[in-house]
Amino acid sequence: MNRRTILTILLAFGFAAPAAHGENPDPVDTAEAHELQSSLTLREAQRIALQQNPSIRQGIQRIRAAEGKLRQAYSAWWPTVTARGGLYRREADRQIDFRNYERLQADLTESDVALEANWLLFNGFARRAETLAAGYGVEQTHQLQLNTRRLITEAVATAYLQSQLAMEMMEIARKDREFNRSLEENARTRYEAGAAARTELLNFSMKALQADSDYITAQKDYQVACTVLAELMGIEGSSLPAPMQLKATRAASAEEIPDFEQSLAYALANRPDLLATEAATDAANSLKNAAKGAWMPAIAATAGFSYQKQSGFEPEIPPHNLEQYNSHVGLTARWDIFTGGRRSGAFQEKKAEALAMQAEQEKVKLEIASSLRQATLAAQTALQIRDRQEQALDMTTRIRNDIEELYRSGAATLTRLNEAQRDLVRAAGLAAASRIRLALALEKLRSETGILPETLE
Repeated sequence: MNRRTILTILLAFGFAAPAAHGENPDPVDTAEAHELQSSLTLREAQRIALQQNPSIRQGIQRIRAAEGKLRQAYSAWWPTVTARGGLYRREADRQIDFRNYERLQADLTESDVALEANWLLFNGFARRAETLAAGYGVEQTHQLQLNTRRLITEAVATAYLQSQLAMEMMEIARKDREFNRSLEENARTRYEAGAAARTELLNFSMKALQADSDYITAQKDYQVACTVLAELMGIEGSSLPAPMQLKATRAASAEEIPDFEQSLAYALANRPDLLATEAATDAANSLKNAAKGAWMPAIAATAGFSYQKQSGFEPEIPPHNLEQYNSHVGLTARWDIFTGGRRSGAFQEKKAEALAMQAEQEKVKLEIASSLRQATLAAQTALQIRDRQEQALDMTTRIRNDIEELYRSGAATLTRLNEAQRDLVRAAGLAAASRIRLALALEKLRSETGILPETLE
């Protein structure tokens, strides 16, 4: 994939990122104002989650474990030097063959020291293959760590935008309540003057209470989403230290959604879960090659030095000291001629595992293509729906405003006003949901393409 294609995708997602615009929703009272005040953005929440989420720390330790295995594999290329020693106290009771009627007893002190070095020179290239497999294992854990970051980023975006949707619903409910409270006061004045029926006053009071209930429900949804977000960010107690103030989302235009083929090419080259599967496949092939080494001889160089000393006392022999020095250097070879099928069984096992990993790699490619196509279609559909819902909201707002003026002048009925306000609340909710759905679709598309926040930045 050329650099121009990569740049096109990155620029598309860069312009598609959420941006703040418009005024923040006004809280209902002072307590709610304090509750909603904060400046945590989506990208900041993702950055904190990528630093503090326990899954990130777990992945780091797995990388270190894989690096430890790689160091163990490299150690096979170096000689092994072993030192040993001992000090023993023996009480000997000896029977002399040619003097059956006599036994000799002795107290002996023995000590020995030895130093030996062994260096494997050849084992059918199994050592090289095992080292390669360990190196691929490190690469696999690195890619799995990146994939964990990708999934956490997507999960944080989902929780954050769900919180944003709840904030939008709280704002809609607040405006609905203010509208009905305003008409309630007007109806109360007219009712007290005898110009309006009591049912008209109660109608607006009931509508205001319903708006209060909608606000409380949206507030609960907001708190739940914030709890999930705090968990993903690794905050102790799953409670944000300062609740968020979320902003409206400016979504991408139709031209800024990347083409599926370009996104797929980028994903197949950069998706960490696919790269992890490729590394696992390479590791399995290396272990299969290592199993072939069992049919070849193992040749090693060896050298060593030892010193032994014995001292003691026997009743019929004067006290004595025996010392012995030994040293050796040479080559050793071992070749298993027959193992009862153990070698062929081990090779077949590793071969089957390698073929299974190749099938897994093809499976992941198909899953990436499918999920990416679904994400692209979802983003395109969400964009079209968002545009239409925004237009519907604009028209519904103008209709409601016109009906309100007619109602205040006595030219429209209360029933028609209730219908217009209900239509407006519904249209505002659908428009807010369409904006959040588009933002979620773009985050999903970014995740399926394999673009991480640091890549985007």
